[in-house]
Amino acid sequence: MKKIYLTLISISIALISFSQDNGFSDNKSIISGSLGGSSTFSYDSSSIEFTWKQKFGYFVSKNLNVGVGFEFGSSDGYSLDAFGKYYFNPQNRFSFFGGADVKYITSTSKDVKKTMFGVSIYPGINYFLTKGLAIETSIGLLNYSTQLEKVNPEKTTNNFNLEMKLKTLNIGLVCSF
Repeated sequence: MKKIYLTLISISIALISFSQDNGFSDNKSIISGSLGGSSTFSYDSSSIEFTWKQKFGYFVSKNLNVGVGFEFGSSDGYSLDAFGKYYFNPQNRFSFFGGADVKYITSTSKDVKKTMFGVSIYPGINYFLTKGLAIETSIGLLNYSTQLEKVNPEKTTNNFNLEMKLKTLNIGLVCSF
């Protein structure tokens, strides 16, 4: 695990040293999208899921981007969210950001309807390939959620998580204009 962290730190330092002024300089709006997936295999069942996330944001100041998004996937559900991202050096080709989301999620499976409300905080990195196109990566999250399952009887679950697992890794593209 130490080797992975040291490798990531080395790559980050190398990218920062070669970064140029090519970030969100004159652009005010962004559209981003990412595709993710997970698989679960056990003795009696297996499942593979994918998700598609789409977001639209607007820079309200030099460093702060706010917006809305939606997500849907192979499970019968979707989510709507509002987000904010603070970019520490948005004019550079390589920039760090801190993000926060407020989400409403609903899904249905096997006669069970789930409704969830959640709040997440996460770190991330943008790297601009061209003036208007970047790769965005975020990993880990600090999350609070409350979930209501409509079965007989109804069940409410509250969760508080701090995770830095591969399942929390998001990789996507950002188009700024």
